[in-house]
This record gives sequence, C-alpha cells and structure tokens, in this order.
Amino acid sequence: MAYDELFNELLKAEREEDVTDALTVFGLEKYTNTNWVPYGNIENNYGLIGAQQADALGALVEKIVNSIDAVLMRECYARNIDPRSNFTPRSMIEAAEQFLQIPEGNLAMLATDQRTKLAEDSINVVLTGHKPREGNPCVMVIDSGEGQKAEDFAETLVSMLKSNKCSVPFVQGKFNMGSTGSLTYCSSNKNYQLIASRRHPSITGSKPAKWGFTLVRKRLPLKNEKNERYEYLAPKGRVCELEQDSILALPDASGSPYKVPTTCGTIVKLYEYALPGSTRTMATTDFYRALSNKLWNVVVPIRIHEARAFSGHTLKSTFSGMNIRLEDDKGNVLEEGFPCNFTLKVPKVGQVDGRICLFKKDAEISRWVSSREAVIYTINGQSHGALPNDFFRRTSVNLPWIQKQLLINVDCSRLDLSLINRLFMTSRDRQRDVEEKDLLESALAEFIKKHPGLRQWNELRHRESVEQEFADEGDSIELFEKLISDNPALAEMLGLGIKVKAPNPGEKNVPEFHGKRFPTYLRIDGVDDNEAFVKMCPQNSYCRVTLLTDVENDYLVRAYDPGKLIIRPEEVVRCTSLYNGRLDVLLEPGASHEVGSKIEIKIMLTSPDAIEGYHEVRFPLEITPPIQPEKHKPGSKRPPKVSTLALPEIREIRKEKWSEDIEISNDDDVVTIMKDEKTVTSLVNMDNRHFKRYLYAHAKRELEITNMYKISVTIMGMWLTQQVDAESLAYEKKRIVSNSMGKVLLPLIDSLGSKMADLIST
Repeated sequence: MAYDELFNELLKAEREEDVTDALTVFGLEKYTNTNWVPYGNIENNYGLIGAQQADALGALVEKIVNSIDAVLMRECYARNIDPRSNFTPRSMIEAAEQFLQIPEGNLAMLATDQRTKLAEDSINVVLTGHKPREGNPCVMVIDSGEGQKAEDFAETLVSMLKSNKCSVPFVQGKFNMGSTGSLTYCSSNKNYQLIASRRHPSITGSKPAKWGFTLVRKRLPLKNEKNERYEYLAPKGRVCELEQDSILALPDASGSPYKVPTTCGTIVKLYEYALPGSTRTMATTDFYRALSNKLWNVVVPIRIHEARAFSGHTLKSTFSGMNIRLEDDKGNVLEEGFPCNFTLKVPKVGQVDGRICLFKKDAEISRWVSSREAVIYTINGQSHGALPNDFFRRTSVNLPWIQKQLLINVDCSRLDLSLINRLFMTSRDRQRDVEEKDLLESALAEFIKKHPGLRQWNELRHRESVEQEFADEGDSIELFEKLISDNPALAEMLGLGIKVKAPNPGEKNVPEFHGKRFPTYLRIDGVDDNEAFVKMCPQNSYCRVTLLTDVENDYLVRAYDPGKLIIRPEEVVRCTSLYNGRLDVLLEPGASHEVGSKIEIKIMLTSPDAIEGYHEVRFPLEITPPIQPEKHKPGSKRPPKVSTLALPEIREIRKEKWSEDIEISNDDDVVTIMKDEKTVTSLVNMDNRHFKRYLYAHAKRELEITNMYKISVTIMGMWLTQQVDAESLAYEKKRIVSNSMGKVLLPLIDSLGSKMADLIST
C-alpha cells in the first residue's frame, strides 16, 4: 500500500494538530500493536531518550552531524570501499580531503561559491511554520547522504544501541542514540518527528528503491504502564513506502517551502521545535550564529534556508563553522592580536589544542559569546561541553575585566578515546565530574592566568572602566586604609596587606605588534645565530624556551593558510603559545631521562617563504639533577604567608552606569568585587534603594552614612568573594546573598556602633 497522500500531508503540516488530524483521517492515530512499534524496539525507552541533550540546539546539532556522517558514508560506499576496513580514511578531515576533494579537509581552502554549491548538494536546514512570537518553528534537516532503504529503517534510522558506526573511523556518531535527544523538544504534547529516506543511487550495488518514511511520536502510558514511550509508525510492522520518485522539500529562490525536489538521501522534520528564544528569529542570523558555538569546525558546509515568509532579508546563507566565521569578521570584532593559539599537555589527561578570542568592547558580544559557553570543549569541531564565563573570575584565573568578551575553544580531538568517553557524556553537551575534568580545568586556568596578552588586556580594560566610567571617593579609601591599619585581624581575614596602596596602572597601552602573513625567521631569544646554546632542565620539573618570530598571532589556528608548529620529540612538550612574536615552549623531560643525558630538540615552524618550507631551530636539552624540596625542620615555625594584595579601590556606580557586565543592574544590587593579580576594586551601587532610604532618614549625617555604607559593603563583598574562592559559597548565589545582607547591613552596623559608643561613654 502506498502512502503518498499521507506523507505529503505530514510533510506540509506545521502544527501538532495538523499531524494528528492527518493520522486520524487515515485511521492511524490510535495506538495498535500492528501500527506503532517501540522506538529502537525497546519497550521502556522513555528514560533512555529523555536523558539526552540538555538544550534543544545541542540536540538539533546531532541531526546535522548525522547528516555530515551520511554524506561521507555515501562517498565511501560510492567508491566500493568498506567503511570499516583498513583502507578508509582515519579521520573526518582525511575523509573530506579524499572523498570531497577539500584540500586538507579545510573548507576555508574552497572559494565562497564552491562552499555554497557543496552545501546545496549535501546538507540543507530549513525553518518553516511559525514566525517569532507566533510559536515555535518547524525545522527540516535534508541531506543527500547515503540514505536508507525502507526495510532497513528498524536497524538504522529508528534504531538505538546498535553498532552501526562504531567501527567507522571517519564519522562522528558512534553511540547510536539515533539523535533521539531532539524528540523531547519537538511539538509539546506528542513530540512528533517525520523521517523519510531513500538509498543514494551512486552507492555501488544498490538497487533502485522506493522512498520509505515513518513518523515518531510520544505515547502516554496505557493501563499497567508506568512511563510514556516513543514509538514509530509501521503499519503491519513495516514503515510506509512512497510511489513518487522525488519529494518537494526544499524552498525555491523566493523562500517558498516545498518547491524544489529531493531525489534521495534523508529528510527529517521536527515539528514546532523548541529552539531557544533568541534563535527563533531569522534562520540566517541568530540561528546561524547560535550554531557556531556548537560547531567550530565542519568538514561539510550546511545551507541554511529561511522559509517563513520574511521579506527584505537574506533568506539563505552557508554555514561553514565558527572558525571561518571568525576569520571573515575578526578585523571588525576581535582585538588586535586575536585569535591566538596554545597547546597544553596535561598529566593524566593528554594534549589539547586551544584558540583564544578576545572581542572588542563595542562588538555585539551576544552574537558571538554566550555567558554559559565561554570555554567550549570540542571534538572534531563539535561542542562536547562548556564552562561559563564565571571561570575567568576565579582566583585561579583573575581576568574579571575581560570576562564578558573572552571566548576560548579547547580542542580535545587528540585525547585517547577511552579518556574522551570517561570525560564527556554520550550526549556531547557536558562533562562528567571526574579527576581528569579538574586536572584539565586547573591546567587551563594556570595557562590563561599567565598569558601575557590576556593580562595586558585585563589591566587595560580595568583602567579604562575604573578611571573613565566610575567615580571614586578619596575619603572612603583613606578611612578604609585606617580601619585596616587599626585592625590587623580584619586585614588578615580579608587577605589584604596592611598600608599597601593600590598600584597605579599608569598610562601603558597594550603593546602593538604587526605580524607578517608568513614567518621569515625563527630564533631563540637572546641567542646569536652562531652561539652554542644548551638548555638546562631539572629531571623533575620543566623549563621554558622562548623563540622569536615575526608571524601573526593566529598563524597556527587561522582558517586560511594556517601554518604548523612541529616539535620533536613531541613527548617532552608540556605547553606552547604564540603571541606577539614570542613563541613560548615549555619542555618537561620526565623521570625516564637520566641526569646528565641530552635530548636533541628540534622546533620547526612551517612557512612557504622558508627554505624547504619551514624555519628550524635545534638545541640540546640537558637533564640536570632534580630540584629538592625545601626541608622543614621539626619544631621550627614556618614564616607566615604575607599577602601582597593591595587595599581596594572603592568606586561609585550610579544608575546610568548599571550593567550586567559588572553585575550591578538594579536597585537591589549592592557591590561587586573585581580582582586581578595585585589589585582589588570595589564597585559600590550608590543608587541601591535601601541605602538611599536610610540616607534620606538620616540626611544630617550624609557624609558619615555614605562612608559607612561604602566601607561596610566593600568588606562584605570581599568576604563573600573569599567564600566563593574557597568554594564555601556557590558563585551564582553570591549576588543573592550580597543583596540580602545589603538590606540590613547599614542599619545594623550603624545601630551597633551607636550602642557601643553609649556603653563606652557610660
């Protein structure tokens, strides 16, 4: 039996009610064992499917990644190659180069029109249905990948926990969850999702086949059932088939949907999909941008279509990943010298590669950085978890003044597979709370804190914000200093030095560096070309070698014409970083090398301008005796730790300067403490309603009350910050606690001070 009319009704349906009506007309809406089959052939599948991605966009990305896999699989089969054999590419990049003729698997090597043509022929994402404010849109993911036969749906498109792609090295999907995470975000009641597929004719040995299709839905529990379950339409145990040779699924040039035919591959329609509010606007703008944080690199471009009758806008765009998007716009949105790269070898974890992006203050940050995704961990370009920008405020990092404008990508693709599986959830959107997670975060924090460029920009933004935007009161600072001087215990509790003036940042700007497109030299800092150089390194520690070059900071990570840094032997490299002409290399030989032995180090920086394609530096690394820890004599007292942290600058914030950037944005907010390595700045909200009310009631004591308020909330803010640093208080609760205490702090201190004065006088 053919179901062409039913399918076309389902394809063009934009609401859940329309889907239900179509099923009802064909007598298929009611549950029967002969019409509906449990998804994955698992009766109790709700818990398994419901435990996938924690956000709708991440779940949708799984559909797109499956389409990328399908395109690569199509090309593999078309060459009559077994994708599980030893003759296949060993990575997605190799597959893109071998199968799709993309040089080095880098889409940036293709011209813009070539990328667009490849996207149109490979993967299209179409938004139809409701416009913003009317409801959720429908999302269609349409690919011309390998496709599946109708009789194979149960083992492929609606299967779970099978080993379909586990042994294929060049695809991303390995867990066979059927990208089911998206189901929970489809239409609100029944979570409808339409799937149609047809085997690609280019696949060797494939016979002409019909289109097959099915509909997935959530069904309420029946009598004696405890849970809902997901099931797919399969009348008499078989998914439906079509007589038609093509499906009108793609929009035409004017944006009208269901006009351009698709002849093979897979079509998935997610009805009334619950995209985040900010991404429900134009598909070619906010939706496009949101995809960037989930897909930093893709080996197959994606064509995005807006088919919801918008006018006066670009209705189509080609998505090629965040790295190309950054490359195209970096001059407008990034500070000079960014992006820049680094590598870290973390004990018990392995080696990761990183990219640092610092955005300009006047850039539309929300188009690039999400506060919840400021450090993004990726594998093969796909996000597998993230850290919020609170990470940059930690004492271990101390970059609060650039917190909102900083975006870091940590590429974990080179980690061991078993560690990847231990570190990241199978949903690819979060990490497990294991030792390796803490080790990776700690190593990342240590590196970022010491990065010279980030420290310079943090100081510059600090100076700009404090000196230009916020007023200060000299009297309050002097009174605070006197209070600390008279109360050493208070200074110790707050971790402050006594009578230490806040250092003046001066008028220094971030040093300018104008790098060249390609390097013309590479040499060791402070060493003449003819001078013999031997680097000493303790057996149980590491050492730093700084090399000078003249290339742009993003040379090793840029999308277009990137270079390579090669260091041999690779196992002794702990960290590398290129910034403003300085290539820092940390070497860690390890205990396996005997004291007195020498390791020949070779550092090569590729360049088309260099002889034989690279610049090279060689030198011996001599292993010296291990560093002995300082012994502590029994009974002797350890010298006390002396804080070098300066007394805080107290700055006033008025309503016109309120901003979420400093976490003072309403009249309940009290204070924000901003710290870097040597300075503390207390930003005090002078338009706090509780302070203004108390000041109004004691107008004759205005100066006294004002100074009392500024000093007391500064002490409170510093103490709360200390609790966060000690992990005694969750960062997200600090503001709530501060605002609660701010309601009573001033009258409490004023009242206690008056009573104590009365007691002393009597």
